[in-house]
Amino acid sequence: MTTAFQRPTPSRHRPTGPGEYRGHRMPAVPLRVPYRPTSGLARPPAPTPDSAPIRPAVRTNAKVSFQCGYHIVWCTQYRAAVIDEAVGERLKEVVAEVLTEKGAWLVEVKVAANHVYLVVEVAPQLGVHRLVKAMKAASSRALRQEFPSLRSRLPSLWTNSYHVSTVGSPASAAMVAQYVSAQPTRDSRREDPDHDRQRGVG
Repeated sequence: MTTAFQRPTPSRHRPTGPGEYRGHRMPAVPLRVPYRPTSGLARPPAPTPDSAPIRPAVRTNAKVSFQCGYHIVWCTQYRAAVIDEAVGERLKEVVAEVLTEKGAWLVEVKVAANHVYLVVEVAPQLGVHRLVKAMKAASSRALRQEFPSLRSRLPSLWTNSYHVSTVGSPASAAMVAQYVSAQPTRDSRREDPDHDRQRGVG
């Protein structure tokens, strides 16, 4: 019998597995947080069965063999809808020229009213950061010279930030390419102010 002044004898049981301590067995099951899609966040569509998978090619140069594909997104300053059809077509030409000059490859491109979406392949020696800086600098300079209205409406054409993610497997590359090609030319998501903040772009 245990009196009020006696301490109970401590258990001599030792933990024998994860989740078990001093004789109490706890289920060692990891917590699973259910997926909750973010409101207003567009997700890439699943590839259709008849679509050919798009995968970064295995390429080589003098020093390295690589397979590097990137999904790149950047937006206009203040997310202003200043990219019309003429500006968009010229923008695609400038981007293609920069990619050729840098030795990169264009997989998919889509231009919206205030966003640019790209899927490109680039050698690791160049790096995606330097490629994005070159594309944004060349396109801003050319477009502001050829379209004077851009200079009067915005102090600079692009923001300093951008989004980049890697694409490697056939499934992910196909999903990203379809997502890019499905973007509208006039961005209807401007009605949702939380969209770009949730995606971390701009």
